[in-house]
Amino acid sequence: NPTTDAGLALGTASLRWGTVYADTLGDTGQALGVAATTFSFDAASTIDTSGNNNLTIDVGSGVLALDAATLDSDATTLSFDAAATIDTSGNNNLTLSAGTASLVVTAGDVTVYDDNNNADTSLAIGTSATESLSIQVLNGASNKTAEEVKFVTATASSTANHGKMTFNVDGTDVLSIDDDGIAMGAARTIETTSGAMTLTSAAAA
Repeated sequence: NPTTDAGLALGTASLRWGTVYADTLGDTGQALGVAATTFSFDAASTIDTSGNNNLTIDVGSGVLALDAATLDSDATTLSFDAAATIDTSGNNNLTLSAGTASLVVTAGDVTVYDDNNNADTSLAIGTSATESLSIQVLNGASNKTAEEVKFVTATASSTANHGKMTFNVDGTDVLSIDDDGIAMGAARTIETTSGAMTLTSAAAA
């Protein structure tokens, strides 16, 4: 036992312990308190709580910083008890990959903003940049003013009508847009509050 605070060292920089056991065999509830500011590993290391033992890292109101090229987890749930943020500030990309499984987002609202500059913002759905539907908010030269909302279908195929957009309401196709133009569904009409509407093609105008 040390006679003064921090009066003994466990090993040295050149002579170290191979394995340290800090508990009583079969006992539970023991605590290992470490006041050091750095917990360092010199090689590939594992913190093992196998046997379905919980591992809790509690920093109170402090910051838990994880700095790694890859953070790999087999956990089925990542849970936050309060408002939480995943921050990749500094223009670092954030990628969520579920492989061939579904990526499910359940929320009251899903918001895509570009709050840091005047660049255009887009949401793309598809298999690649050349095979996708993109919804774009274009700011142009204005200061964060949405000058245009643009729906873009990109397709690498040269076959006619690829990239077709269909608007379906209550299970019924109401309107479609393809290479030939705009087509209304059967028995569908366009109504205005000011009376009749005349549609004129660009060629006839």
